[in-house]
Amino acid sequence: MDRPGSLTCVLAVLVAVALVAVGMAAEYELDAINLSANADLEVHMPADQAVKNPTYLRADGKWAKLDVKQDARGIFFALPPEGMGSTVVLLHKPDWLTLPDVEPPVVKGLNLGRTALEVSESLNLGHIPEKVPPLQMVLSDKANPLATHRVVVSLDGRPVEDFGGSVKLQQSKDGRAADLIVDFGDLPAQKHTLSVSISDASPRANTMALVLRFNTGPLLRNAGFEEADKSGMPAHWTSGAWDMKDDTKYEIKQVDGGRSGKCLMMHGIAGSLNTLASQSVDLVPGRAYVLSGYARTDGGSGWASMISQGGGKRGQYDSMSGVPASDEWTAFAWDFTAVEGGESYILYLRNAKGKVYFDDLKIEAKQQ
Repeated sequence: MDRPGSLTCVLAVLVAVALVAVGMAAEYELDAINLSANADLEVHMPADQAVKNPTYLRADGKWAKLDVKQDARGIFFALPPEGMGSTVVLLHKPDWLTLPDVEPPVVKGLNLGRTALEVSESLNLGHIPEKVPPLQMVLSDKANPLATHRVVVSLDGRPVEDFGGSVKLQQSKDGRAADLIVDFGDLPAQKHTLSVSISDASPRANTMALVLRFNTGPLLRNAGFEEADKSGMPAHWTSGAWDMKDDTKYEIKQVDGGRSGKCLMMHGIAGSLNTLASQSVDLVPGRAYVLSGYARTDGGSGWASMISQGGGKRGQYDSMSGVPASDEWTAFAWDFTAVEGGESYILYLRNAKGKVYFDDLKIEAKQQ
């Protein structure tokens, strides 16, 4: 097959050639040969390769018939000019393969336990206070079977099995649909990220990816103010003041005398006063919540604000009315809704002149 100005090579030493096995069942196996060439190219392969409906990908994105010769010496084909550059060759095009195919699989349904979830590439489920129920995904591809062996499921960058969980996948008879079930096992109380990706069995290996975030820990950390650093500031909380001037004086720290041990004291002493103790909170935009806890006052006027940021908008916030004025521990509760379009949320406990004490706080999603 040698011609002047052409290259003849055995596939094993061909420039930029790869054999990729796709599909987990025999009926969905596919050998795709990726070629890169900028000159006339003739390929010689062993005779034991299966040849049926050979085809190749043209530079214009269309698939075309490939002229292949086969005899006792092996398999021979010349790369057509329309395949110059980068192309894919299929010596055996199975009957189940639909070409062209540039669309990835899609998620037709997504459920966490009995709760139906909105289908999106990135989901924030917020706080899940109890054991995380199984996640079920209904996957589908309109053109080709799913390459189920290419399913990648990771939790916090690790296999789900590391947490005592499991991943099960059941594929339909035609291969174009599958149920994927993720059992999470027993998760530590913290923020988690689940990542799922799956490809179809086409030569392009079109891939669908989904990221799901949730938090199995409390929405507020150290909400009883029992932990503190060496300066006396409660752990996981940040102190500060708005509109502070040179004569502003305030004190924010952990003190004795809480309902059950320690508590937070906010003391506005002098000057322009708008003192703050804050903590980032992992909320779901548009979801209703309740902030509850206990407070007592000594000349102070404590309250709370929830501020959202992100979405290209200026920070927006909602505030509760003041906590009950009492020198005894008094329960309070504030219903609020996380601002739509928010990307981050911060809870601010606030006070002006005088002292206010907070203890045993919690944020919970409001029951519908």
